[in-house]
Amino acid sequence: MLTINQFIQFIKDNTIDYVDFDYSLWLTWCLTPLVVTFLLPVVIALLLYLSAFTLYIYKLHWGRLRTALITGDKWEAARKVVAIIWDAHGWIWHGFSILSDCMRVIPGTVQSCSKLLKEGNYLAIAPGGVYEAQFSLNYSLMWKRRLGFAKAALESKVPVIPIFTENLREAFRTMHLGRRLFLKLYTWTKLPFAPIYGGFPVKMVTHIGRPIYYEPDLSPEDLQMKVAASLEELIKTHQRIPGNILLSILDRIPYLRKRLKSGIVHRFV
Repeated sequence: MLTINQFIQFIKDNTIDYVDFDYSLWLTWCLTPLVVTFLLPVVIALLLYLSAFTLYIYKLHWGRLRTALITGDKWEAARKVVAIIWDAHGWIWHGFSILSDCMRVIPGTVQSCSKLLKEGNYLAIAPGGVYEAQFSLNYSLMWKRRLGFAKAALESKVPVIPIFTENLREAFRTMHLGRRLFLKLYTWTKLPFAPIYGGFPVKMVTHIGRPIYYEPDLSPEDLQMKVAASLEELIKTHQRIPGNILLSILDRIPYLRKRLKSGIVHRFV
């Protein structure tokens, strides 16, 4: 019968004979950047959960937790803390509404948007939504027949200000492999299945277009077309197409940014 030491020695001998450690080390170094690009979005998702977790405790349990700490009974305080943690976990696992409440994110209905606009608030709206974020190529707009933002603007009689962030799609990207499958899954479930990678330190600059003011004779379709045309003009003026991650990182150097911007070639697909 083999002893533990003999078994360990057997594993070492066979590992040395059959595993090329130099190749394994080289492979590890090569794959590390790839792993990191997919790991960062996961870390961001975990941070979102942590943020929601903290806000939930602060919103609903702060008074109870403070009372438990003041009593001086350490085990009672510990039980309260553990109960609050599991209560927060169970509540957050099924939704992020507390993050939305804190950051003033609302459901994008025409009625709710119009109400806020009439009260004098500003609204940031992405007409393409998650669909455009996942499947747009080379900064093409994918709004389909989404007219909600135009209806809200016309109903509240406020201007629409087009805004575009340069190199936004070079910071985070979705995989093109399996694009059709992910598109079908999104169509069926409305859930974003396309894997995200990135977190690249590209130079991002937000460009603000001219306001498109309210006109009583404009239809929602006409307003959508005017806003889309204005955004496409911002993209054509400021964005390198097709996008390039390396060049977008080099844009951080003012001299190189000036040289690279002077040679921008636009090729819409």
